[in-house]
Amino acid sequence: MTRSFVSALCLVGCGIPILLAGCGPREGAPHAHSVSDAGTGSEDGAPAIPEPDTTGMETQVADRLRQVRAAVIAQPEAADAWGRFGMVCHAHELWDCADSAYRQAVTLDPTDERWHYYLGDVLSVVGTDLQAAERAFRRVMELYPDHAPTHLRLGRVLVADNRPAGAAKQFERALELDPDLQPARLALAQIRLAEGRLEDAREMLETLLRGNLRNEQGLSTLGRVYMLQGQRSEAREIASRAREAAAFNLYSDPLMGQVVAEGRSSVLLWDRAKAFFRQRRFRASCSRPDAGRRAPPGQSRRASPAGRGASQ
Repeated sequence: MTRSFVSALCLVGCGIPILLAGCGPREGAPHAHSVSDAGTGSEDGAPAIPEPDTTGMETQVADRLRQVRAAVIAQPEAADAWGRFGMVCHAHELWDCADSAYRQAVTLDPTDERWHYYLGDVLSVVGTDLQAAERAFRRVMELYPDHAPTHLRLGRVLVADNRPAGAAKQFERALELDPDLQPARLALAQIRLAEGRLEDAREMLETLLRGNLRNEQGLSTLGRVYMLQGQRSEAREIASRAREAAAFNLYSDPLMGQVVAEGRSSVLLWDRAKAFFRQRRFRASCSRPDAGRRAPPGQSRRASPAGRGASQ
């Protein structure tokens, strides 16, 4: 299958940025700040510590960035300090800073699945090195083999790399591990639609929408299936429902929830609240991620409750 596969996915209202992004740039989010190349380093060849440009940032965001960067300066050989620095940059969409910090965390502690996972997400969002993103997620699978969201994220990378057959296998594995991981069901249905397997796509989408009636991407894709099957009245009804549905597809990912919990920006928190509200999850829309609910480094990271219900 060639580039026509990617084009077909774009036709169903789910272009590559949406498929690919783990927590991609959102309009108005503070992701335009630069990172200084002159960060703190040492004469013995130790890596420079990125210094984000905090000009114009909200005070609470700038303060948190300075805090975690200071921890790296104090403990430059600590993987957790570098990783935490990366998480704060990641949460505020400072991609270059997050990339550098996670790479150093991986170097210092290659056995911690978090740093590979977060690095893979950053690389997939930026999209300039999909092979590196794939390697990062496959390393997570070696360390944490039964983590369904990793298979979902790797599948998205393979879609972006125009490898739908491999992507489908990852989405199928994600659903084996977690049948409620609806973004994997949606992505697999979109592949089946691009392949012309309309009945398979329809069955998956109708199953998905029984559990989430306000999934905009699911509704839009099902409307496309109905149109191709000649059911024009059903397609119009679905299109009308899609216009009123939630634009974000939230799902549980405790690992990425730890990054979400580092968010301090009112813009990002507002985006998140609106996403919950549109899904009628009103209690979640009125609360912020609890930055204190994190497992200590090296202790029960996989069972951490942080980020339940978080979307990335």
